[in-house]
Amino acid sequence: MPRGSSINIQKGNIAYFKHNTRQTPTTNSIFTTEHNITNCGAERAQKLFKKHLNKRIQAYTKRTGQKLQKKAITHLSVVVNLPLPPDNKITPEYKEELKKINRKVCKHLTNKFGVQIIQTSIHLDEGWLDENGNKHYNPHLHLEMVALDKEGKSVRKKLTKQALSKLQTDIATITGLQRGKGGRKRLNTYEYKQHAKMQHQVVKQVANNLIKKGNTIINKQNQTIKTLQNENNQLKKEIERLKLENTQLKAELAKMKDLKLLNNQLRAELKQLKAKREDYALLEDFVKTIKQELKEKNLNIDDLIHLFSQIELYLSGETDKLVENTAKYWINNNRENVLSIEYEFFEFDENQVNTEINKYYDELDNDYEITH
Repeated sequence: MPRGSSINIQKGNIAYFKHNTRQTPTTNSIFTTEHNITNCGAERAQKLFKKHLNKRIQAYTKRTGQKLQKKAITHLSVVVNLPLPPDNKITPEYKEELKKINRKVCKHLTNKFGVQIIQTSIHLDEGWLDENGNKHYNPHLHLEMVALDKEGKSVRKKLTKQALSKLQTDIATITGLQRGKGGRKRLNTYEYKQHAKMQHQVVKQVANNLIKKGNTIINKQNQTIKTLQNENNQLKKEIERLKLENTQLKAELAKMKDLKLLNNQLRAELKQLKAKREDYALLEDFVKTIKQELKEKNLNIDDLIHLFSQIELYLSGETDKLVENTAKYWINNNRENVLSIEYEFFEFDENQVNTEINKYYDELDNDYEITH
């Protein structure tokens, strides 16, 4: 659909000067303000407006002999549609074309209605989004002008229905845009903003509903994923537990095999030594105790080898060596369970072991003193 020509004239306000220069922030911008073109800043525009307004008020008083009424409209604000940029791109050539249109519009309004234009602003930062989220420009021209002519006459009164209709045709010719059809009500700034606000609320509501539905779906998916992750973690933990249990079972099985081997070796030695029945009975009780300790995971393979070497010394009658080994094993490994088994089956008391332990630490202290 081709862009239509339009000129809209409304009562102005001093705040428009800052709006046009973007010194007052606006929510309408969807592009950067770098391409906007303004003839003067807000402060200078306000000073110029006051200066020219005073001159025209004086002209009114001189002509009528009366003061200008307070309710008189002294500021008019104009908005003119401008051609769209080719290929939706702002180029230096396009900006020059807009400047020419600006000058022609200002000249036409000045000559036709005797206005004094103070500030001109070409806005190229506003636009709209299509259904795909693509940005499109809405170029337009703002004019702020004194609403009295040189004689102090009201410009607003000159803007009759016929004059405005002719002005629409003239502006279409200047801008090169298609003249709008008559009979359609032109929305003023307030009405347009209200209409745009309602449209925005409808779009926002639709968007919120879509977002809400999307979030519901996402939350359900996240919950499903979380449940699956928890189940997966539990399965992993169970697998790790089973692996550990399998490893422990293998280790226990290996210990039992070692125990059986050591038991057989010791029985063979007892046979060679023509051991008594009491010795075999002691060995059976000894092995039974060790099996129980292994089952309860209180012994390791080093403990097993140590204990069988100890019972061999015990049955051979090598008591001194037996006590010495007990003390050394305690010092090096600090195995309470091993020591308890040795106290139970071997005929030595705790003092003997403590003596050997103290002897070891005394030697260690002597070595330390010599070294240092």
